[in-house]
Amino acid sequence: MTGFGRTGRWFACDHEGVTPDILTMAKGITGGHAPLGAVGVTEAIAERFEEEVLPAGLTSYGHPLGCAAGVAAVDAIDSEGLVERSEALGRRLEMRLKEMEGRLDPVDGTRAKGLYGVMELVKDPVTREPWGRDAALREAVRDRGIHMAIRDGRAFIAPPLIVSEALLEEGLDALEEALATVMTGA
Repeated sequence: MTGFGRTGRWFACDHEGVTPDILTMAKGITGGHAPLGAVGVTEAIAERFEEEVLPAGLTSYGHPLGCAAGVAAVDAIDSEGLVERSEALGRRLEMRLKEMEGRLDPVDGTRAKGLYGVMELVKDPVTREPWGRDAALREAVRDRGIHMAIRDGRAFIAPPLIVSEALLEEGLDALEEALATVMTGA
């Protein structure tokens, strides 16, 4: 969920200047258009398997369709500037989430990096007990044409990297409206 430009960098670890020994990736590598997963490793780890075979692989292991989709998706992310777009629009997303946190009682904590945000919904800010209205909020946002993951008192905001600023605003307006509707029980 935090790779291939979603956070305003190619991978979330890039924000921290960290080089992982092992990096697993899937879905985003093809933009969700074809099944493909990959594991990136450091040279030191890769050298180990030059002489010792790692018996791994699945049904679609190295399938040309998935690999072609991966190359095309990564090329598009790069050539269309979607990583930079995610970073720029992410500043607006973060600001809007903070505004909602200040206006709506159940929102007690927000965070965002690029076009990936999370809103914490609680009954009581002291006990941090989840709000318990996930299903109602999920239905309210769906009624407004928005699909998003909402579970365990957290709403996950992850619009497509190609979202326009206007559509991002429209979606955030719909989320705020849905929250207000569920809060009042209307």
